[in-house]
Amino acid sequence: MQNNFFILELDTTPPNISIIAPNYTVPNVETEIIIEGNEVLSQFQDIYIIDAKGTRHDVIFNYSNDKFIGRLIFNDFSIGIATVHARLKDEVLNLSDRVSKTIDIRMATKLILTIDEITREICAANKTRFITLSESIRGLNCFKNIRGTVIYEATRKIEVREG
Repeated sequence: MQNNFFILELDTTPPNISIIAPNYTVPNVETEIIIEGNEVLSQFQDIYIIDAKGTRHDVIFNYSNDKFIGRLIFNDFSIGIATVHARLKDEVLNLSDRVSKTIDIRMATKLILTIDEITREICAANKTRFITLSESIRGLNCFKNIRGTVIYEATRKIEVREG
C-alpha cells in the first residue's frame, strides 16, 4: 500500500512595518517619508496623514519591493502636529498592523539676505622727505621726493531680515 500526501505551508504572519520620517518640517519644503517592511510587500497601500486640525489627507507613495517612498510638500496642511498612518500587506496579502508617526509642521520663516560689496580707497601715508645738502666745492642738484601709499580696502555688508 502506498501513502500519498503533501505538506501545505501557509504564511499567515503579517509584515512588520515602520515609518522613517523627520520629526519636523516646514511648508514649501519637500519632505521624504519612507515606510519599510521586514519582507517583500505587495503594492497595496493604506497611507494617510491627519493634520493638526483633524483633516485627513490620503497620499500615494512609490512602491519599491520592501518599502514605500513618499516625497511630500506640506503646503495644504495646517501648522502643528500631523500624524502619518500606514497599513500595508506582504506579497501573500497578510495585512500589517497600523503604525503611525508624528511630524511637527512648523511655520516657515522667510529670510532675505542682502550682501553689498564696497571698495574704498584709503590713503595710508603721504611722506615728504627733504634732502639738505651743503655746497662746498661743486654744485649739487637737490630733488624733493614725495612718496604716497594707497591701500584699497574691500568691505562686505551683510543684512539678514525676516520677510
